[in-house]
Amino acid sequence: MIHEIQGTPPILFGVGSSEQTGKKAKELGCKKVLCVFGKNVKKTGFADRIMDLIKEEGIAVVTYNEVVPDPPDDMIEKGAAFARSEKVDGIIAVSYTHLTLPTKRIV
Repeated sequence: MIHEIQGTPPILFGVGSSEQTGKKAKELGCKKVLCVFGKNVKKTGFADRIMDLIKEEGIAVVTYNEVVPDPPDDMIEKGAAFARSEKVDGIIAVSYTHLTLPTKRIV
């Protein structure tokens, strides 16, 4: 079952929900997004799958993969500065659990 919480930003979760990432980003009008993930998620191939889905919708992707659980403020500030410098119009957390809060702090 897929669940969606309406708000700012929307949160989509549930079995199979990751397959809708690119479509949801496009629905939100994104042209260039920042994907935030940790090194372990990258190793699994999950981050690459999500980025491919986003690119299939014609959306440019830049990455910030230096996030760790309970990141220090300077790591968050670095991610926010990177997002601003890249002029992204969306930020997507690619995570199993722990990146939602750091990603909100980058925003």
